[in-house]
Amino acid sequence: MEYFFSTYNPLFFILVTAVFIVTILYLVIAKFLVPMQKMHRYETSLLELQNEKMRALFTTFSPNPVFRFDRTGKVIMTNTAGHAMFLNNDPVGKNLKELVPPFMNYDLEKIISELEECTLDASICGREYSVTLKGVPEVDFGHLYCFDITERILYERELEFTRSKLRELALHLQDLRESDRNSVAMELHDNICQRLSSVRLTIENFDNCAVSGEDPKQVFGEIISVVDDLIVDTRELSYTLKPKYLGEFGLVPAVQSLVDQTISKSEIKGVFKHYGFDKRLEPKLEVYIYRIIQELLNNILKHSEAARFIVQIFRDENSVKIMVQDNGKGIDKEDLSRVHGLGLVNIRERVETFNGSFSFESQKNHGTEFIIELPAA
Repeated sequence: MEYFFSTYNPLFFILVTAVFIVTILYLVIAKFLVPMQKMHRYETSLLELQNEKMRALFTTFSPNPVFRFDRTGKVIMTNTAGHAMFLNNDPVGKNLKELVPPFMNYDLEKIISELEECTLDASICGREYSVTLKGVPEVDFGHLYCFDITERILYERELEFTRSKLRELALHLQDLRESDRNSVAMELHDNICQRLSSVRLTIENFDNCAVSGEDPKQVFGEIISVVDDLIVDTRELSYTLKPKYLGEFGLVPAVQSLVDQTISKSEIKGVFKHYGFDKRLEPKLEVYIYRIIQELLNNILKHSEAARFIVQIFRDENSVKIMVQDNGKGIDKEDLSRVHGLGLVNIRERVETFNGSFSFESQKNHGTEFIIELPAA
């Protein structure tokens, strides 16, 4: 034993050295490292608290509503925008879940403790907001940040509505094209093709005229008469698809010809008046005005039971006004399906294409008056 504690024993020397080193390490850790770690944590916490205070000071002057709430959800502070958000009805002291119902099922205490963050859209006091909830465990409360997105939501809804109307318009235009094709096809089949077949049959039997006792000259004259009628009908059909007068001479001669044709097709009497057309309009606008008047005159012929009508077009520096009146049985405005059937939807769409206005007045048995205004520029 005496030998073990002897200074000449190497093991004793190693043990003493190890105890000395451990003692030194303990003193270094206890006196220097531990205090430094505590100081670092304290300074970090102080810095975070200071940052949070600066953030809170910043949110006070934020133009967007900001609310501070505790673990129970009670609002303990808000900024000026937050007061204005609730129409100056002070939200302080009220529960956040009552003010913002979408957060009813959220665990606010957990959000604060675990530094969670969540964002959702909410409707508050008639406005739409993007709401962000953020916990701040260092100071034991949370913040609610609100960003007004009402204008964006309204724009998106309006955009979707416009897209829907464009889809409806595309389908409607497709229906109109199909209707025009069907009308042309029926006119070709029921009128022109049948007459051509009749002419062909007559020509095939022309050699048998002598046998049947018919005068060849008379038969030939009948053929010429049918061909002349076919030329007239074909010209009218072509004129309906693309009026010749409109392209060559302008709107006024084309509308005058249209009125004359309407009168010639029935016993109805009509008058056309125009003012201010010293020079021509834009070609596309001329076509639209012509088609509008054509549609209105077709309605008068088919539905009005009128004896007289008048078409007037006026032009000034800024606009073109169209007035079409008849003395027929009128239109029942409450019968929307009938109004749609008269092609007024198509007319209204043509008018809206040029940012114009469309209206009509009608009384039972006292006729109808259509008034349309289009920008001339």
